[in-house]
Amino acid sequence: MPLRRPESVTDRHWEAVEMHEERLDQAVERADGSAIVGAAKELCECVAGVVCAALAQTVSTADDFGKLILAAHAALDRRPGHGAAAEASVRSIAQASRTIVSELNTLRNEVGTGHGRPLVPVVTRETAVMAEQAARLWSAWALARLDEVLRGEVAGLIRELESGGTWRRGLLAQRFEEVGLHSLHSEDQHRLGVAVAHRSSIGQTFVVSEAGVEPIRRDPDAWPSSYRDGVAAGLLLDEAGRLSLRSPYVEDLAALVALMDLAAWRELSSRAAAAMWTADLARDRERQRALADLMETMKPTLDESRRAGWSRLVEALRAG
Repeated sequence: MPLRRPESVTDRHWEAVEMHEERLDQAVERADGSAIVGAAKELCECVAGVVCAALAQTVSTADDFGKLILAAHAALDRRPGHGAAAEASVRSIAQASRTIVSELNTLRNEVGTGHGRPLVPVVTRETAVMAEQAARLWSAWALARLDEVLRGEVAGLIRELESGGTWRRGLLAQRFEEVGLHSLHSEDQHRLGVAVAHRSSIGQTFVVSEAGVEPIRRDPDAWPSSYRDGVAAGLLLDEAGRLSLRSPYVEDLAALVALMDLAAWRELSSRAAAAMWTADLARDRERQRALADLMETMKPTLDESRRAGWSRLVEALRAG
């Protein structure tokens, strides 16, 4: 049975899911064991990436398969109050499928496609069936769970931020009040912060930045810490986990980093330093140098424990 599309998943994300699902179908039709294993792993990887993007989980292009699957599964499983399955048996089945799927990368390295092997690998029918069914089961659960999570009011606000619609001054503050920003689950606060940062920086929507990014510097205690961390992540990384920082937001980022839990900043800075860059940043050497110079001027505003992560980003930009 084909995977079902969650209502709020974007067209281009669903196009990717369908492409990987079709590749798995074709491999099964050919009874190509190695291709089945490879396509099963790639389908799960794609679905996990779509989940992380939809829930604004901070992932990097440097993250391996296991980390990506774990991040997506954990984000879906730990969200209470959004249609989470109350039955312990359902949760156990979902967890078991995640455990099996986590082994797909090892299996793919051993017998799957993606390597120019000097010998044709032997893939038993049992192995091929297990890989295919595990991938379909976990992917179906993840997408169904995502659909439930995205039905909340916060999801509607995030969709508004991600769309190309017009934002008037005062609207974001009104929407924050409507969804109850301070009473939201910390995961939802974080993903909302990421969406606001993306619309402000990548979308270059000044009125959103004016209401949801810039005020944090003036009164940080007025904003939930999870929201602030989400804004920091969204200023650094785009939805695909690529470094996308822009010069007008370096000062805002420094202010947010100064407030972050040290362990959270170390993790975020490590992801950002190892990530690929957006295409426009990668081809613009002048922008890279300007960002590095501007970040260097902000380093004294951070305490010693946070400067190491900041310096790694500066060094990466200078190295080109």
